[in-house]
Amino acid sequence: MNKTITLGAKKIALVSAMTATIVAGKFVLSSIPNVEVVTLLCASYGYVFGAMGLLAVSLFVLVESFIYGINSWILTYVIYWNLVCLIFWILAKSKVKNTPIIVLIAVVSTTFFGVLSSLVDVGLFGGIGNDFWNRFAIYYVRGTVFYIIQIVCNVILFAFAFKPFINLLNKLKDRYFSREKNKT
Repeated sequence: MNKTITLGAKKIALVSAMTATIVAGKFVLSSIPNVEVVTLLCASYGYVFGAMGLLAVSLFVLVESFIYGINSWILTYVIYWNLVCLIFWILAKSKVKNTPIIVLIAVVSTTFFGVLSSLVDVGLFGGIGNDFWNRFAIYYVRGTVFYIIQIVCNVILFAFAFKPFINLLNKLKDRYFSREKNKT
């Protein structure tokens, strides 16, 4: 019973720490448009911690709604950040470690963020009518500079920081959770 409580407490602490680092990482870089570490953190937590990472990402979205209120971006965040975490969890299960593949998936995911956020904003604020795709195109093109900055940021982060960060997280995971596995 005590082992279960200890393991549960460790998992709660881990999910809380992951959530806090995502919130803090977003806040620290919030003054620089579309330069962000949230994608890297969500992907890394999904890759190493699976379901606990997914929970942390969901809590991040919840905390963000308390901080900034609720608007169309909440729908985008719920879909996108959880999807990033889930994709990288699947990559880990599939034992994908090749850096160019990881970077490519990060680029595709980041590109999808721009498309998704534009679709959500145009659809929710303008409705889906005959001119939906024209409005979407205009809205998306207006954000192209920001999307390019975000993609370049993630190419750099995933090319140089993903693997070392994953290695660090795996060491921490082994250190704090392997003792519990050995006791059972």
